[in-house]
Amino acid sequence: MKFALSLIPLLLTVGIAQAAEPAPGTEINALMRVMKKDGSTLIAQAPVSRNLSFIPVIRLNAADALVAANGRCAFNVKLDQVSGHALSGSVDRLYANDTLIAQPGGIQAEAGQLTTVWTQPYFFAGRNNLRVVLDADGATPVTGWVRVEVAGTCAAVPVAVWVKPGSGDWNALYNAFGYSNYGTKQLKGKGLGFYDELASINAALTAAVKAGRIERPAWEALMNRWNALLANPDFVAAMKAIVPAKGGI
Repeated sequence: MKFALSLIPLLLTVGIAQAAEPAPGTEINALMRVMKKDGSTLIAQAPVSRNLSFIPVIRLNAADALVAANGRCAFNVKLDQVSGHALSGSVDRLYANDTLIAQPGGIQAEAGQLTTVWTQPYFFAGRNNLRVVLDADGATPVTGWVRVEVAGTCAAVPVAVWVKPGSGDWNALYNAFGYSNYGTKQLKGKGLGFYDELASINAALTAAVKAGRIERPAWEALMNRWNALLANPDFVAAMKAIVPAKGGI
């Protein structure tokens, strides 16, 4: 496999070459690759180093995370690893700042065979001193390090709640739109003190109706303004004077 032939020399020479010589057959080399949400686009990569004097750095942005919440960001991570001995049901463990953040298991590989392990660790916002333990439950586990820097707060993005046609809240908004639209046209140029606020509310209601939806906080703010206008006796009197007798406000 062309990829395997090109990867193995990289794993053996970049940084890891400075590590203490392991016992024959216990060698495990790994390359960490962080991918975008599509699972195929590479963001950054670095070898897992067994030498604390050489710790590679991977820099990430919270905007590329699969999900973010409470100061933690989850990313797609691939561990491409080659072991000097066969792996059967092997487990890798990833610790960030001494906190376990991922534990992929069930790893199967022949000695010298390249295998790719997928995992989705939740990194901390900021610096992650990452300790990677390969074949963690085996007789000869191998420990290495990578530093992962995550730019951003890793805060959850609020999920928008929409008011849409068919709901009671939308009907209330549409009713307000009908009256405000009529009043804006009929009362224009009469020098009424409330007119500028009426026109502003109508513009916002018109935009919502054209869009066919409005976020709930915006709906609440807009309807509060409309209800405040309805509490203005001058506005109510002016509307009663122009609304047909069968109508009413």
